Amino acid sequence: FVSHSLAQVKRICNKAIILDHGKLVAFGDIEDVAPIYEEMIAGDEESQKALKAARSKKRKLKRQGRFMDGYYLMKNLNMSVDEVLDLMEIEGDTLREKYREGIEAFAASQEEE
Repeated sequence: FVSHSLAQVKRICNKAIILDHGKLVAFGDIEDVAPIYEEMIAGDEESQKALKAARSKKRKLKRQGRFMDGYYLMKNLNMSVDEVLDLMEIEGDTLREKYREGIEAFAASQEEE
């Protein structure tokens, strides 16, 4: 199991390995290795910022992909935005509104081309 999530590793594993750029940093019982990992990531603010930015970008790209999927469902299957949101199982007024706006913005961008 490979992960940067210490919580997941603790939940699944009883032993762990820490690699840093392919080099072994620590190996052993998860309770002994976890503090080493926590210290490594806590002291590296720049890495934390980069990781946070990468996660944000990934979420944004995923949403944009879903907006595009919604648009093509509307276009190819002649569905309304509400029907698409139901099909995509988007729940909650705030989230539905965000997806509605995203799909409509994607549709507008396609019409401009």
